[in-house]
Amino acid sequence: RWQDALNLFYSVEDPQAQLRTSALAACARSSQLHAARTFFTEIPEKTIPDYNTFLSLLGRLRMIDEVEEVYTEMKRQGLQPTDYTYGCLINAYGMVHDMVAVFATLADLRSAQLQPCTMIYGSVLTACSKAGEKDLAQTTLAEMCAAAAEPNIGHFTSVISSYAKSKDEDRARETFKEMQRRGFHIDLVAYTGLLGCIGGPGALQRAEELAEEVRGACIRLDATFYNQLLQIAIISGEAARARQFLAEMASQGVAGNVQTRYREKQLEQLEQDSAVRDAVSHTSEDPLPLGWRAI
Repeated sequence: RWQDALNLFYSVEDPQAQLRTSALAACARSSQLHAARTFFTEIPEKTIPDYNTFLSLLGRLRMIDEVEEVYTEMKRQGLQPTDYTYGCLINAYGMVHDMVAVFATLADLRSAQLQPCTMIYGSVLTACSKAGEKDLAQTTLAEMCAAAAEPNIGHFTSVISSYAKSKDEDRARETFKEMQRRGFHIDLVAYTGLLGCIGGPGALQRAEELAEEVRGACIRLDATFYNQLLQIAIISGEAARARQFLAEMASQGVAGNVQTRYREKQLEQLEQDSAVRDAVSHTSEDPLPLGWRAI
């Protein structure tokens, strides 16, 4: 609908700033970089919402150099960044795992006499999650609670996901229990975050136990959850179980995605490797013909 939004904007003889920002936002939501950049460049007097909208798009696309250029231009125009502006910057740096810049931006926000709100803390925790910075995530959550900024399920889920990279399952489960203690309605996103932290010996069994817990809560598994199950089964060398997960997805009407197809290729490789090992093992066990000797 971004093209419709632009057509509407250009059909108005004297469009107001709000309509202009809405048209730009339509391009940004559709990730239409060329259209958004052209439209943004043509705006004669850009407002803070205009800059925020364009910064958000550039950040999602990991275009950090342009993010910094646009932000510098914004300040050069004498416009004061808002907490949303800082949130856009934090999200952008989080996309490229630049945690130094994330916390430098948080410091800049405080220097501007602004206090981090739940949105800002959410952006910082998401950045920690993407980078696997579990200690920073835990510290940020503690700071958030101390500042009387009430965390929600999304904040806790980001902390759980920050443990996935190191497979710190114990700490992930502690955070998960804290969510339950606080009375949050645990959703599939939170369960999927915890599933991503499961690894090591016995991982597949614990993953399947978690899947049963999700089903017991009457939550339907989605492709992202199944992809995690497939990964755990493949890493565990359980090709047959991975095939069963794929069959279950089909029977439940869960459509796979790009990640699913990648897992299928990994599974095919695992099955091929297993077949080769079995063939070699079988050959080595065959008795040598009479009169032959092993070299």
